[in-house]
Amino acid sequence: MVYWFSHLSVGPVGHHHCGKATMETYTCNCDNTLFFDNTQCLSCGSELGFCPACRRIVPLVLNKDGGYTCGNKRCGAALVKCFNYAQHGVCNRMVAAEGGPG
Repeated sequence: MVYWFSHLSVGPVGHHHCGKATMETYTCNCDNTLFFDNTQCLSCGSELGFCPACRRIVPLVLNKDGGYTCGNKRCGAALVKCFNYAQHGVCNRMVAAEGGPG
């Protein structure tokens, strides 16, 4: 079964968005704006994923063992792609690698 989800939030307290939900954005290491559903940076081409440790869309650093490291310099969690991302390419969720930090 395939699951899609979106990361919607109402703006910060004190800001009014006329009751509309806004999609949270993130920034790639190349300073390009990233959106929650992105799997690749349109500027530098980095592969992206949602890191459960820092809860951000981040560039993924491919390791020699085929796993990934979170590209957020303040996180660095060891990650693997979720089943839907790895097998079907329909998700961008990462999960903590067994035996690794994060």
